Amino acid sequence: MVLAAAVTGGDCPAERNTKRRRLIYNDDGGALKHLSKPEMNACLDLRLAGLVGTQVDTVFFCGHDDFAKVFYNSKLEGVEINGSEGLKELLGRGVDPLNEIIDFCHRNELEIFYSCRMNDIHDSFDRQLGKFKRDHPEWLLGSPDAKYAPKSVNEAIWSSLDFAVPEVREHVKQCIREV
Repeated sequence: MVLAAAVTGGDCPAERNTKRRRLIYNDDGGALKHLSKPEMNACLDLRLAGLVGTQVDTVFFCGHDDFAKVFYNSKLEGVEINGSEGLKELLGRGVDPLNEIIDFCHRNELEIFYSCRMNDIHDSFDRQLGKFKRDHPEWLLGSPDAKYAPKSVNEAIWSSLDFAVPEVREHVKQCIREV
């Protein structure tokens, strides 16, 4: 509720937490990541346009797979674009997908928050680590030693960042600040 409190205002915590949301839509960013053509409207139509006029009044949007692979242009060391050629072409033309999504939500009176997967482990299944993780494997909770795909979350946890490492915490803070 802290994020909601920061956005909704009020003089004291009790007042700030009074905003009631009907439905929250959580978008994992997959439409951006897998954009087949460099058309932002296609992404908006696929994921957000259908929400307008419904009981959904809040959108949570995640623009990264982890703090090493993102769906927007980042200026941070160790962070790279992770997505289709359609997304890369869109970014290359100077389109900022995060701003487009925020603008769409504001135009349609939808509240929007950027959500963060604090320890995404999708990369443990295909072993396609982002640059930050490739450059610093010692900052992970494990290593990709196994020759097989993980069969459970416990087997996949190896690619999680180790938040006991100060550099990991600083990197994550920088990623959040950048957004």
